[in-house]
Amino acid sequence: MPRTVSTRLRLAQEDHAACYPDDLLPDLQRTLAALVAAEIRYEEARERLAHEPPAVRSLFLVEIEARYRRERQPYLERLEHLQQRIRAWLMPGF
Repeated sequence: MPRTVSTRLRLAQEDHAACYPDDLLPDLQRTLAALVAAEIRYEEARERLAHEPPAVRSLFLVEIEARYRRERQPYLERLEHLQQRIRAWLMPGF
């Protein structure tokens, strides 16, 4: 049996950390990867517009940014859901 309160607390935290929900990490990784992919597509689309005349660039930039926001939104919502699950798991009862 651990002798100090701090040792017991640390061991309890390690036990708790070892039993996180199995789907949490892979789901978080998939969500973040999807957000990165959306970011890359957005940046590539903006780079393709760099050589266009300003009038064309501004017209398409509005469309590209709207598509980017629409594409990201479900992943941002999923990320928020995962953050809520993490908080609930780390701090049950709050």
